[in-house]
Amino acid sequence: MTRRQARLEAAKRKGQRQADDWNERYPVGTPVTAYPLTLPGENPHFFQQLDTATRTPAWILGHGEPVVSVEGYAGGICLTHVDPIVTPRTIAALDVPAAVVEQQLARDVCLKAMDKTFSPSDRIAYANDLYLLAHPEACSTDADYPEWAAGLALQTAKNRTSRRAS
Repeated sequence: MTRRQARLEAAKRKGQRQADDWNERYPVGTPVTAYPLTLPGENPHFFQQLDTATRTPAWILGHGEPVVSVEGYAGGICLTHVDPIVTPRTIAALDVPAAVVEQQLARDVCLKAMDKTFSPSDRIAYANDLYLLAHPEACSTDADYPEWAAGLALQTAKNRTSRRAS
């Protein structure tokens, strides 16, 4: 794989993660402010602001740029040019258990680390971590193997005895 192909694949993976994050947070129909051609202040001749709603889930283009379609505009608009109109939530909706916050933080750390590494084995490890964070039922516990702790203690005792005898 050439460097160019590797960069393209990395851009596609990053764009797909951004699109997936967008789709997870903002379902189709989310009210948004979209700037199809240029952002405010960049080029007043081409500036256009649309107060609209998304009409498709986000996806990536061939070069990895994540885009979304909105009502009243043909084609996709880069996610960097789309601002969701977020309504204030009640304090009850913001009050989440610490375990949920810790899981979200761990997911964010894995995604950032995955973006920074070029090692295939590290990427696989981070992908596995992300899977296990999303599917805790796939993790085994001591309850799944009740004799494990006793067997480990017995093996440790045998090793100590063996080392002392030598």
